[in-house]
Amino acid sequence: MASTYQLALDGEWDKLKNLYDDENVFALLFPQTAAGDTAFHLAVFSKSKEPLQSFINNAKGNPVTAYDYWAKNIYGNTALHEAAADGNIEAVKLLVEHDKELLEDRNKEGETPLFKAASYGQKEVVLALRSGSRESCTNLEDIHRYRLKPDTNEPGASILHAAIQGEHFEMALELLKLDESLATLEDEDGMTSLQLLATMPSAFRSRYRMSIWKRLFYFCPLIQRTGLPILRRILKDKRKHKLAFELTETLVEQDILWQRIIEKRLSEDFLELGNVQPTEAGEGEGSKPISKPVALFLATERGVVEIVNEILKRSPQLVEHVDDKYQNMLHIAIMHR
Repeated sequence: MASTYQLALDGEWDKLKNLYDDENVFALLFPQTAAGDTAFHLAVFSKSKEPLQSFINNAKGNPVTAYDYWAKNIYGNTALHEAAADGNIEAVKLLVEHDKELLEDRNKEGETPLFKAASYGQKEVVLALRSGSRESCTNLEDIHRYRLKPDTNEPGASILHAAIQGEHFEMALELLKLDESLATLEDEDGMTSLQLLATMPSAFRSRYRMSIWKRLFYFCPLIQRTGLPILRRILKDKRKHKLAFELTETLVEQDILWQRIIEKRLSEDFLELGNVQPTEAGEGEGSKPISKPVALFLATERGVVEIVNEILKRSPQLVEHVDDKYQNMLHIAIMHR
């Protein structure tokens, strides 16, 4: 008889469902893969609610197995984490309706199912999970906003950082519609999402290498759908560039760098007038140091023209901004030309 893993691999979901009848219900909790996945984990890859629905029904009839759907693999993922990452919207809704507590469970990376769905670009799943949680109408709950570092339990990358790192720019734009305050969150290294985006030149048209023929296809408005692999790739890249630019516009609009620079300068002037010694970090009380290269400099260094233009369009004063080495964007551009 084929194993549970082989049946899932072959897509034999009906046979897999029949494998765990009332007599074999205790086997639902047994690990079936090297990663410690149980039958519940494997069931969510069916792209439908079966055989997961049958497994839950069979398990809940016995108090010993009633909560087997909470089983975790070696990565700390429940079946809901896996369903969220895979985009199985039916399985996601089924699990949430069965037990909403699953929504707030974190895996070993400190990710909730909603966070994991965003990091995989699963927009429909994020919207479904958000509607099932308890957050307000305008903001995500704090539990979903950050990945918690396992060793210290401190906030790491935000949910927006995770979406951008995976180049899921449509997902990132949707997250900002749900909660625009995500734009100002920093990761564990003090990087905002705009700064992160500025380090990804391959996401933008200005850094996209094109031959004459590739350029012709890229800018041809008649090519919208095609079966040729090379043209499909060009259209995919073109869409990515478009979404990255839209994300840039949104993030620049929410960027508060210039306000922070003004606050820093005013704080320094106040200390000087009052003959007060600055703190070790060189900042006045209540002022946050700007320790990382600003997005304008990161984009200038990597030649991301789109970000440079948008930042200067909104805050032209930043053209005179200097870093701790007294270098402005012109110096940065010359050094990295």
